[in-house]
Amino acid sequence: MKLKIGLASLVFLAFAAVGVAKAVLSSDGLRFFSAAKFFSKERNPAALKRVFDYSSFEGEPLKIRSLKRLVEGAQVVAKEGAVGIGLGHFVTKGTDGRGELACEFYGRMTLKFEGEGIMEFGEKPMMIIEAPCQVSADINRIDTVWIPFARLLADNKSPARFLETSFPDQAGVHFKFENMTSEWPRQWRLVSIRLFDEANPGREVAIDKTSLAEFADKAVVVTF
Repeated sequence: MKLKIGLASLVFLAFAAVGVAKAVLSSDGLRFFSAAKFFSKERNPAALKRVFDYSSFEGEPLKIRSLKRLVEGAQVVAKEGAVGIGLGHFVTKGTDGRGELACEFYGRMTLKFEGEGIMEFGEKPMMIIEAPCQVSADINRIDTVWIPFARLLADNKSPARFLETSFPDQAGVHFKFENMTSEWPRQWRLVSIRLFDEANPGREVAIDKTSLAEFADKAVVVTF
C-alpha cells in the first residue's frame, strides 16, 4: 500500500514539475506549440525568444533590429587549425507577412574581413567568405562558419595578390582574398555582413563597416 502511494505521488510530482517548467518558460517569453516539438528542436519560429522575433516590424525598424541581432550575437570560436564565427539568429517577416526564420528566408550570407597590421598600396588585405546561412543546434544562433587557416596557410605559403579557394568538406563555402601581400595577416576584423537570397535579387539585409562598429560593443576579430 505504501509503495502504491509512493508511485502515485511521484507521478503527480512529475506532472506538476512539467507544468511549472512550462509556466516559468512561458513567463520568460518562450513560445511552444507542444513539449514534444520543443524537445525535438523543430525549426519553428515559435521556439525563439520573443525578444528575437522581429516579424511584427517592417522597413527600417525591421532592418535595424535584424542587423543588431546579427552583430550582438556574433561569437568567435576556435579549434585546432581553424577558427569559426557564428552570428545571432532571429525571426523576420516572411513573404506572406508571417514570421520566418532568417536563414530560411535568406539562405546565404557573405562575411567580409580586413587584415590587420599589413597594408600595401594603401589597401588592407580582404577576406570574403560566402557560405550557407544555416541554423545551429541552438536555434537562436546562425551556425558557425569555419575558416581552416592551417590548410589555407599550408596551401598558399606566399599567397597571390588575389586568391580564391574552397574545400570539399565545406559544402557551399567559398573563400576569396584580395589585396594580399607575400605575408598572411594573422588577425582579421569583421567589417561587413550580408544575408541574401540567390533566387530573389533584392532580398537581402546588409551591414557595413561604419554601422557594424556602432552596433558592436567591441571589434569582432578572428586570429589565424
